[in-house]
Amino acid sequence: MKKLINLLTIFIVLSCSKSTDEPQPDVYEVTTLASAKTNGLKEGMLSQVDLSEIGSLASDSKGNIYMADTKRNSLKKMTPDGKITNREIKGEFGSQLPQNINVSADDELQIRTLYQPEADLFYFAKNDDQMKAFANPFPKKGFGSSALTSSVVKKSDGKYLVVYDDKLYSFTNPQTYSDLKTNIAIGATQLQGNISFLSSDEKLYYLPDGLYDDTDPFASLKYISKENVKTSVKGKLPGLTLTKFNEGDGTLPNATIGRINNMCSDRLGNIYFIESFNGLDNLRLRKLSKDGVIKTLAGGILDDNVDGIGDKAGFKYISGITVDIKGNVYISAQEFGIRKVSKKTTK
Repeated sequence: MKKLINLLTIFIVLSCSKSTDEPQPDVYEVTTLASAKTNGLKEGMLSQVDLSEIGSLASDSKGNIYMADTKRNSLKKMTPDGKITNREIKGEFGSQLPQNINVSADDELQIRTLYQPEADLFYFAKNDDQMKAFANPFPKKGFGSSALTSSVVKKSDGKYLVVYDDKLYSFTNPQTYSDLKTNIAIGATQLQGNISFLSSDEKLYYLPDGLYDDTDPFASLKYISKENVKTSVKGKLPGLTLTKFNEGDGTLPNATIGRINNMCSDRLGNIYFIESFNGLDNLRLRKLSKDGVIKTLAGGILDDNVDGIGDKAGFKYISGITVDIKGNVYISAQEFGIRKVSKKTTK
């Protein structure tokens, strides 16, 4: 009997030890990297710089983060060690407001500016070379016609894609473009305008405009394949309110996708997006993996900018999002500065 009790004791101890050592599901922590210091410097270390009106974000293969400074009409670059440099964007019509930023696989930076008759497109060369400006090649429609122009993205073959006035175009030389005969109605946000990006498998993802979409008006996310075929990312529509943190998580098409306010892609093909309920309330960060699984990473319950883990964190007034080479997500929140969402693996 005593031998049996000893064996049971050993079994219980081993069982408890095994459950303790098993890795737990990943959780994500939201921290404020830099608050909005309106009296800060235009460049310097992260803690010293004014980041009160940052819009679009992008990242490159070296871990640098690029920011559209809508207060100074400039491009900011933050290195992995937190040093920030500032470069003013100037074109034929003077200082230009940066709206969309994309970084291609070869680390070339593409910027589109806003509210100039020529709607200048700027290509930021690799290795911090001089910024090159190109005038909008499309037919002019008067002052403010740049609002009809989407983000500019660069493919692996060196060609660029851009949507102008609900049509998809391709070009290598900005003055010579070709109509790809694809109608595309892109939704817009106030701070970033028309949003689109190119995934690692070169699908052009975009936010569809439900009022004018000609195929699936209820889709929250779409992409155009290499063959220029429009495809909806199929998911269930969520309810009007969010009742729990990870509500709607799962594998598509059974997972839910609500209203997307902002999005980006990492270099592995995963998509990160900000989803909202009731207009712009209850924002949460979610991840769509390349195998079709949606997981909520942070936010959704609290309707404010609050640091914390998972459902204890909150977001408000998001203006830009990007993910770096390590999988850290950076979010700009206008007057609330820059925030970082990183994975915490616990045992």
